[in-house]
Amino acid sequence: GTDWGEEGYIMMQRGVEAAEGLCGIAMEASYPTA
Repeated sequence: GTDWGEEGYIMMQRGVEAAEGLCGIAMEASYPTA
């Protein structure tokens, strides 16, 4: 919701060397298809 973070968004570091990304976010990436 919009009551946490920066109006519902968070900032994350780019260019992380770990293959799984920052805090594992790249391990199970997903996006809407419909």
